[in-house]
Amino acid sequence: MKKINASHPYVQAWHFILLLSAVLAFYMWPQAMIEHRLKSFFAVLIVLGIFFVHVVFVNNYDLYKAKEPLLSFEIPIPGWLKIVWEILLFASATWIYAQNQSSLFLQFYVFAIVLLYLLSWDRTWHMLIGKKKKGSE
Repeated sequence: MKKINASHPYVQAWHFILLLSAVLAFYMWPQAMIEHRLKSFFAVLIVLGIFFVHVVFVNNYDLYKAKEPLLSFEIPIPGWLKIVWEILLFASATWIYAQNQSSLFLQFYVFAIVLLYLLSWDRTWHMLIGKKKKGSE
């Protein structure tokens, strides 16, 4: 049986699902805030901007980093900055969901984010100290 940590497939899938939920929140936000007919265009621009920042600015010690870059270039950043980016992304998505969703959904969403970081504590630790996990590239 595989240990539950950041390299477990279920934890990685959970991280991906939470990132998709954050992107969905940022897509929904302009839909509710803007009355202009181009609100979907602005929503897509926001989502593409978030995608660009998340894919281009990487930490080399991140266990979730793709082996092959999605774009032709990457800009390395410190691990603490990548963690702050993710926390701000999830906190902003939580705020957006708080504007539109029930408190039960919001409590579940916050619990899911906290659970993700508890299960992937080793990823956060390796990003902060700048060391790759044994057995990973």
